[in-house]
Amino acid sequence: MNAYIEELLQITLTFIQSTYEEVAMLAIEIWSTLCQFEEERVLANIPFNSILNQYHEQLIALMLNGISKINPETEDKNNVAEGDRSVSISAAECLGHLSIILKNQVLSPVLNFAYPKL
Repeated sequence: MNAYIEELLQITLTFIQSTYEEVAMLAIEIWSTLCQFEEERVLANIPFNSILNQYHEQLIALMLNGISKINPETEDKNNVAEGDRSVSISAAECLGHLSIILKNQVLSPVLNFAYPKL
């Protein structure tokens, strides 16, 4: 299973760094879906082997990489219709889901990412 997760991490990164935004958003959606699955298990107090905890450093870095990908065409508020998506928005939403599961483990990397940009 670990080999598949590591390959999925690499594929997601490849598409985030590419010009294939739709595919990158779908790859991020896989992680968001996994987050939602794990959230449900946490809330129901069902024991499980958390993939997110095992790969939290890589996942947080991956989503921060996605957040930093700003496409002027999709991020221009004057040109974005209600409900339009982008890689950065998808990654930010996934990071939000990750923070529910990982709690304080997300804080330091996010602050380190955001502080230089302030």
